[in-house]
Amino acid sequence: MNRTVSAYSAALLPHVPDLRKDKFHVWISCLHWVPNAAPAVLLLLREDAHTYCVFFCFRTVIGLQSTWLVNSATHM
Repeated sequence: MNRTVSAYSAALLPHVPDLRKDKFHVWISCLHWVPNAAPAVLLLLREDAHTYCVFFCFRTVIGLQSTWLVNSATHM
């Protein structure tokens, strides 16, 4: 049976005691979606869907493509 390990799994906690003490890493693990969601909500509340698509969707596509390019180029 293939099982996905959650970020909050008790089995992983002993392996990262230093990160569990760092307040920033605890915060970013719990609220990692806030820095991306807050500007998106603000743009959608302004009813500026075009700007939302340009900045957020385009940024996602460029981020993924650049990651895949680095991965492909370094594995040749």
